[in-house]
Amino acid sequence: MSSNIKKRPALAANSLFSVGAWLFPILLGFISTPTLVRNLGSEQYGLFAVVLGFVSYSFSFGIGKVAGKFVPEFQSLGEERKSVEAVSATFIVTLAIGALGAVILIVAASFVVRDVLLIDAEHQQAVTYCLYIAAIVGLSAMLSQVFQYVLQGLHRFDNYVALMNLYALLLGTGNIILAYNGFGIVTLLLWNLTVSVFTASLFYLRARRLFPPLTLFTKVPRDLFKAVAGYAGNIILFQVFANALYIFERTWVMRKFGPEELTFYFVPMILATYMHGFVASIIQATFPVVNEMLGDRERVAALYRRANKIVLAIVVFSVTTFVTCGALFLKLWVSAELSEGSEKLLVLHGLTFSVIAMGILALQTAEAYRFPVLNVIMTGCWMLLGIPMMIFAADIWAAEGVAGARFVAALIVSIPVITFSEHRFLGGVQWRFWCAVGVRIAIAIAVTVLVQEFALSYLGQSYAGLLVAGIVGGLIFLGTLLLAGFVTEDDKEMLRWAFMRRSPAVAETTE
Repeated sequence: MSSNIKKRPALAANSLFSVGAWLFPILLGFISTPTLVRNLGSEQYGLFAVVLGFVSYSFSFGIGKVAGKFVPEFQSLGEERKSVEAVSATFIVTLAIGALGAVILIVAASFVVRDVLLIDAEHQQAVTYCLYIAAIVGLSAMLSQVFQYVLQGLHRFDNYVALMNLYALLLGTGNIILAYNGFGIVTLLLWNLTVSVFTASLFYLRARRLFPPLTLFTKVPRDLFKAVAGYAGNIILFQVFANALYIFERTWVMRKFGPEELTFYFVPMILATYMHGFVASIIQATFPVVNEMLGDRERVAALYRRANKIVLAIVVFSVTTFVTCGALFLKLWVSAELSEGSEKLLVLHGLTFSVIAMGILALQTAEAYRFPVLNVIMTGCWMLLGIPMMIFAADIWAAEGVAGARFVAALIVSIPVITFSEHRFLGGVQWRFWCAVGVRIAIAIAVTVLVQEFALSYLGQSYAGLLVAGIVGGLIFLGTLLLAGFVTEDDKEMLRWAFMRRSPAVAETTE
């Protein structure tokens, strides 16, 4: 094992680093979002949100995750050459798929703007130019992800967070400056492209520095290339289905209700995705660890249960706070108009992304055991259920119907996916675990709602009331969980181990 691997930070430290990669961009997002809405206007921001949707969901497939799977697995076996070959194969597949996606989006841009999004003639040219730029941004982001996952596979989340925060700083501050000076959405996308290419180059240089054997184009054995391509193919299908649903969702709201309503729909979704991103950032560091201890399913199951406790605590408190404090936050953060139009949407989006977050570990476990097709099955079913439900619900309940349909589809699909993954890869469905934590969570919800409602009624509609409700509510929520026995002695011991030990692959765990 290389010296870089021996010197990697502990699991707990990597989790904190990963949260850092989430936290700083979120703070900038809280500043930049209302600035962009106010300076661009609701209509222009709605158009900007549509283009960002294509950057995020059209063809940014995340194939780079293949490197995050094979690098730690092969490194733990002392097969460094296979790690290099796996990264090379991942890069080649990513480049091919990304370039194809960019060409398709560029060729189809005019059709998408005119006939799919139904953009009015005044804005068609600008949005078309934005999609051209978005195509190159997407390709750059895909290539950058390969090197990001190499860093993660090496457990170097410290380097990963530093570069992600640099990306967020450059992008966020640049957007704010451009919006304040009256620049439009085309200039904002050009700045996005500049930052994306620059930081992708830095990720490559850092990955090369920490993993000197790294070669982008090398001869890859047929069986390994087949394994990488198969894994990537499942990731692509998973992303195609998920992205099709997200793109349809935004397009449908745009077509049915216009760009202003899309702003009311999209802004609360940002908060829900922040919550989801926070969960993903915390448990992201567990993926390379799981790939290093695939031979011991008991330890994998123990890590799965403890990580899911963290997931549950975060998503439940977040949605509870969305219900009690969401309307006031939207009013103070952006405007009273947006709060009135987005209050219920915030709760619906929060519920949807909570359900998605609760399935992350089940899907991650399946991927570690080389069964990524479970992602494909989940998102395919989600898309097939969600799209017709959105079409039906939009005519009855407007934009709230679209959000509600997506939540119902996510719930219907996620439950069997989680139970299948647990049964197949962890030796059985974790019924006892879910029932035990469910009761404790329910108690904490009830107490937290009472405390937050009291704080808001006592302190009024102000930042002070919002802050007190959030902080005190969070402390009460955590305190209630602790008193209810949500955190066991074994959990505490594992946390102490995580902070003290540097190589989770060699530590003993108890349940």
